[in-house]
Amino acid sequence: MRVLGENGSPDPYDTANRLGRHQRLVALMIILALMTVGLAGVIVFAVTERNRDLRLTQERLDIVADERLAAVRSWMDDAPAEVHLGPARAVDLMKLIRGRPTAWSSERTTLIRTREDWIRILSAKEEARVVSNPGPDGRGIGSVESRALAAPGTSHEGLDHSGRRVIAVSRPLPDTPWVLVHSVDRSEAMAAGTTRWRVLIAAMTVYLVAIGMALVAAWRFCSSERVRRAADMLRRTADRHQSLSIFMDTVLNAQPNPVFVSEPDGPITFVNRAAADLVGQSRADMPGRFVTRVLGEDKGAAFDAIGRAVLDTGKPRSDTLVFADEHGAEQVWRTHALPLDSLPGEPQRVLTTVEDLSTLVRERRRRERNTDRLIDALVGLVDERDPDSANQSRDVALTARIIAEHMGLDPSMVETTHQAARLVNIGKIRVPRALLTKTGPLTAEEMAQVRAAMDSGPEILRDIEFEGPVLETLRQINEWVDGSGRPRGLSGAEILPTAQATALANSFVALVSPRAFRPGLTLAEVEQALQADSGRRFDPRAVAALRAALNEPGARAVWTFMRPST
Repeated sequence: MRVLGENGSPDPYDTANRLGRHQRLVALMIILALMTVGLAGVIVFAVTERNRDLRLTQERLDIVADERLAAVRSWMDDAPAEVHLGPARAVDLMKLIRGRPTAWSSERTTLIRTREDWIRILSAKEEARVVSNPGPDGRGIGSVESRALAAPGTSHEGLDHSGRRVIAVSRPLPDTPWVLVHSVDRSEAMAAGTTRWRVLIAAMTVYLVAIGMALVAAWRFCSSERVRRAADMLRRTADRHQSLSIFMDTVLNAQPNPVFVSEPDGPITFVNRAAADLVGQSRADMPGRFVTRVLGEDKGAAFDAIGRAVLDTGKPRSDTLVFADEHGAEQVWRTHALPLDSLPGEPQRVLTTVEDLSTLVRERRRRERNTDRLIDALVGLVDERDPDSANQSRDVALTARIIAEHMGLDPSMVETTHQAARLVNIGKIRVPRALLTKTGPLTAEEMAQVRAAMDSGPEILRDIEFEGPVLETLRQINEWVDGSGRPRGLSGAEILPTAQATALANSFVALVSPRAFRPGLTLAEVEQALQADSGRRFDPRAVAALRAALNEPGARAVWTFMRPST
């Protein structure tokens, strides 16, 4: 059961008591872990020592067996026939072997051979015959002898024919069916290791008991102090959380934009003052109400959908929502939503901020309308001064927009391209009308005068504020991608893509439009001419975009207003 304080928050003292119980459990687990590790260490050490003692025993038996095998072979050289290994001669031979010094009192050397289903065993004390069947478990009478006959020259461990548990090694006698077996009682050979193991067990037990007693004593001594400090820590933490909550409430209420926390398809849990003012309700009345009931079905459904998407992805997101207010006017909201961390068992929530962009959008559209009207007035003035290029600005703007869209520019850059293309001939205002209407070719001096006037076009517009880089686009329309253009000699990516699209559109319209001194070129001729300048004057991407637009089904009919020759 969880005890709560007066304000509904967890009681620090109850939490401290639970913390003390957890610490006791942790201490017990540490003791058990140490005991387990110690016991495992003892077992590993004991196994290692047993294997070491067994290996040393086998090495010592190997040495003795090899010495006695050499003695047997020397004796047999004088009487090699098998008949000499009868009971009397075998006893003499085994006494000869046994007379050599040994390390253990239980060491024994025997000669064995198989006879049909029994084993003949010769030793210094006896001659025995045993059945060569050690039983299904391999531990019956004669198991060591059976293994020695089956694998002579190796080591063996088990019961011998007399029932002793022994460690043995075997050696085959060359050119005979006999095998020499040298063995020792396992208990005598492993006595030193057993003693060490018992001493280690006792020492480790004392060590673990001491560790356990020390941990229990330290735990009991420090338990009350830990609980007191834990209670103080939790009390300070609760105070900090309360202060932080007051601070966050103050900060969020100071925000000019509405902020609210809600469960998708669930109730609102927090609103700041701006959110309450937005819907004209009291802050105290909004928590617990559903978003759809507070904002209306359309707006509430949109916010619930955003909340579900945020929780599904676990990532913040921003959206622009467009609604109609109660008077039918357009209402534009910019929303930012992010998921909040929640405790286990608690519902997931989303924090949402709302920025009302309606006034800004209306003001922006008003400025755009005024800019369009100003551009229309300037373009009309240019077209009046140059009758041969009437409506050229319109044609260039349409062509530039198509090129920019096929180049994949974003909508804002497409709009910048369109505005710059409409103003591409603004410099003609400063060109004398006589030069604009001249029927013959211009002289070099007249051409320089026209270029200077055209280059000064952006300066005429320097006091007009555009949304995009319109003026910089106009300054770069005479730059070539190979760097040989004017006025700054820009090349490649240094030239804005809006300028690339506008320059190409201007040249395209100029070529297909008839002039006083020449007719307009066909689309095929224009396409060939522009392709020749691709990579030198024009960006290949822009040329490819124009050709793609021209070759779309039915697209060439769009340019019929330019009256190209057929």
